[in-house]
Amino acid sequence: MIGRFLERAKNRDPLLEQDLPELFASDARDNSLATFAQDPAKYRAVANEETRPFREYMVNESVQQYKDYYESDDEEAGFFEYLDNFSNRDKIRFMELFEDFSVDKLDHKNYMMIEKREYNPELSVFSNMVLDLVDFKDRVRPLSNDISMMEQANKYQKQNVNQMLDERENFKQMIQSAKTESNDRIEQTDAEGYSSMEIPEPKVEAAAVEEEAAPELVEENELVEETVVEEEEVEEPKKE
Repeated sequence: MIGRFLERAKNRDPLLEQDLPELFASDARDNSLATFAQDPAKYRAVANEETRPFREYMVNESVQQYKDYYESDDEEAGFFEYLDNFSNRDKIRFMELFEDFSVDKLDHKNYMMIEKREYNPELSVFSNMVLDLVDFKDRVRPLSNDISMMEQANKYQKQNVNQMLDERENFKQMIQSAKTESNDRIEQTDAEGYSSMEIPEPKVEAAAVEEEAAPELVEENELVEETVVEEEEVEEPKKE
């Protein structure tokens, strides 16, 4: 059923994949009393008009999903001929069966912080409190409504199916290549063998260091011997 849905979704209307926050932002601008008072020609219910293809798509796709699910059920086969002649009330109830598999259903935990109005020390406490209430009404509450609208709209944001399938295929290829590289390393380790002994240091460098240090040791030994001989000559025992 999901495979058939994705095949049909590849050729669906691109209008269904438009950005929902932008749609509701344009509705808040054009479907307002200010627009109606200043320019009545631009006043229109954007959300109602632009989401009409969404509702038609949900009705048609819910019928297709119902047919796909009960395709092998002989008892429901005789009911299929009534699915194209639903009343508006039945269509609304049938839309509850619709499920969009191109929507990201993960609950991305996130938060946003709204900066508080800066306290004015030149005013009294009561004046600052009044300004805080005005700021909450004119700035904080509209921002909170916009954030809530974006959060809820993302739950119904449709994605491009072709792009989504390409991303899944690229992810599968990346996982497969990582597994292949890991298996190649394991096979190479098994072929070479494993030893717990420490790898000895190269002896060539040590021998070169000993050869360089040998002349210096010889010179030091000769100086020590000459010093000892001179001390013996100087300190002779006196006989009385």
